[in-house]
Amino acid sequence: MAEKTIQSILGYVGLAGKNQSQLLNRINNLLAETDPMQYSLQKKELTQELLEGYKIGDKKLQSITKGGMFGLPVEGNVELRMPGAEPLVLTSPIIQANQTKQVLTTALVRHDGTVKEHVSLGDWQISIKGLFCSHEEKKPISELVRLLNYVRTAREIEMVNPYINALGVHSVVVTALDLPHSPFANIITYQLSLLSDKPFELKYKDKRNV
Repeated sequence: MAEKTIQSILGYVGLAGKNQSQLLNRINNLLAETDPMQYSLQKKELTQELLEGYKIGDKKLQSITKGGMFGLPVEGNVELRMPGAEPLVLTSPIIQANQTKQVLTTALVRHDGTVKEHVSLGDWQISIKGLFCSHEEKKPISELVRLLNYVRTAREIEMVNPYINALGVHSVVVTALDLPHSPFANIITYQLSLLSDKPFELKYKDKRNV
């Protein structure tokens, strides 16, 4: 069986019956491997596992791996939009979301436990991990520059993604950007930290008309 490239390996993650979370973790470990021999060995083992039970030319295999930059289904993409800038598509990243409730607790004398008062729901805390990949032997700097444009803006950012939008989140604010080093000449990895954002209106009442 021929050894596959990183791009094609990522394309097979969507295969039915595969543990996507486990496979993505193994791919992340593969990308972080600096020993050339270990890297080659791990890539070969991962290729064999991913393609087990499939044959080259399999129509199902081709239909699953034909979409997206890495052959992944495009439904998982994240699109960022803001006024005056070209939309930025983050291809098939790993998304995590967390929300906490704002609750006030009050202790009472001679009473076990506390009295809870629900205040509000907190912001959604969103983490997006992904990578930019160039098909040439150089870093995809242009994609990084566009990402930095969104990170540094003070404007509202619109996020389009079925999973995030289903949570009621459509606007976000970037709070942090991490750029872990990649040993590969054509890959830039990134991690975005964001908070959900909702329009907040202040209503002014002129007391002179009361």
